[in-house]
Amino acid sequence: MVRNPQQQSGESCLFNLVPWIIISLVLISVVVGVVASTWALPGEVLYPLKRLTEDTRLNLTRVPSQRIELEEEFDQERLDELEILRERSRSELVDFSAGLSQAKPDGDWLVGNIRVLVTPETQIVGQVNLGTYVTVLGTLQSEGNIIAQRIEPREFVFRDRLHSIVSNQWLVDGVTISIAPETAIHGTPAIGSTVEVRAVKLLDEQLLARSIEEIQP
Repeated sequence: MVRNPQQQSGESCLFNLVPWIIISLVLISVVVGVVASTWALPGEVLYPLKRLTEDTRLNLTRVPSQRIELEEEFDQERLDELEILRERSRSELVDFSAGLSQAKPDGDWLVGNIRVLVTPETQIVGQVNLGTYVTVLGTLQSEGNIIAQRIEPREFVFRDRLHSIVSNQWLVDGVTISIAPETAIHGTPAIGSTVEVRAVKLLDEQLLARSIEEIQP
């Protein structure tokens, strides 16, 4: 059977559209997956996609003040997820960040409003202090407590120009940080210098600098 030129042209156009149709379907599937993952909880299939989406948003956010706001938004999301899991009496591996208000010698800790059980197997990373925010990785039990696997300071790390120094309050690109006697300062930062800040959040929401390093141009 001999095909006329018009029929051949139509088939050629359809063949050329196939890759674009496939790409479009893949993109639609990704978008639908990302949207659906918004409500995913730890232990569910779409939860890794939710966390990957959050990491991507953080990596694309360069302004320190906006990045910190986004990190705090995600910290609150972890607490919201945890509350839902507790209401449903589910046992899952979870992580969350909140203020450490109690750390008894017997291992009975209070992080936010969550009872955290610290055992000899719990790994304490870095300097964990009362009155600061910490990040906990552990297993949520059905009764609502958490057996901690790892606890570490909740650090905010950012780099930008130092805008002002007023007593023990430094302003780095719109972010106010408190300086304490124990803050490690590397180099000789001055107004206009680019610095890298490592800070922890206190229970009153202030950021306390643990270290400030001057970045040489």
